[in-house]
Amino acid sequence: MGVQQRMQSVSMAFLHAVMMGKQSYVLRALQPSEDRVDLSATVNAAQMIEGVLRHMGELVAWGQLRSSGRAGSSIADELIDFAQKKKWQKSLMDLAQQCKKQVEKDYLSYAEAFDDGAFEER
Repeated sequence: MGVQQRMQSVSMAFLHAVMMGKQSYVLRALQPSEDRVDLSATVNAAQMIEGVLRHMGELVAWGQLRSSGRAGSSIADELIDFAQKKKWQKSLMDLAQQCKKQVEKDYLSYAEAFDDGAFEER
């Protein structure tokens, strides 16, 4: 939760930790004005998704820079130096391809189970 508060320029309302028994949870107010992305659009869907992902990446990077140098984390200059290296990028792309294959496999399993009625209310 502390990391979330450091990374966001303005944290959502009522953001705090809650203990229930031995389990901890993050409690926050739901915001009806939170941004949503409608991925059901078919017109220029690939371009739209690419743009959304680019903006999300930029927001995550900005949050990383905002919270850098705190509680033992790397300073902004170290993060920028790391991002400019190429070695990690190939490893990340390889992992992304593996994840893509797994998601496609999982989707096919889900679709088959759905078609077989596994999710019908009883």
